[in-house]
Amino acid sequence: MLFEYRRIRGEQLTPKLELQLDAIARSVPRFKSGYLATIRSALSGDNFALFVAFEDGKPVGFADASIQPFKEKTMGSSGWTIVHPDRRGTVIGGKLFYAKLAWMASKGSSGVTAIAETPEGFKMLKSADFDFELEKPGGGFAGATNAGLTLDGRKRAELLIKAERLFGRSHGMF
Repeated sequence: MLFEYRRIRGEQLTPKLELQLDAIARSVPRFKSGYLATIRSALSGDNFALFVAFEDGKPVGFADASIQPFKEKTMGSSGWTIVHPDRRGTVIGGKLFYAKLAWMASKGSSGVTAIAETPEGFKMLKSADFDFELEKPGGGFAGATNAGLTLDGRKRAELLIKAERLFGRSHGMF
């Protein structure tokens, strides 16, 4: 099996890829069908990123993130990280998650907010040293757990080094 991870730009989100990703996302009850269509225009800018994992050329998961200027800082927001149900429990979700964290760090984000809606999501946030509003999966608003991560110089460097280990020096993801 050949795995590939790519950052998808606006023109690369074809109708076919959008349908494939939407089919994967429908495995998550709260995911809104049509979400990918709404982010299409945002993909052409520098403040939004969509990462897709491919297995043997077929998409098996995706993750999105955004950054926004906030006062004198740039804040990142970790969006969805969704992996096809048949491929969950592998490293795919973790790699996608770290791709978007490293992307936000590379853009100078001073912090990241995230919501974990599943035990797997909670575990990913814990592994990246997020601080939690509530310390248990499913304990937050509408069954989700709110979390935040401060990206100081040390944490930013750690994330970029981890991305290099996961994707290689010439990954072209950022």
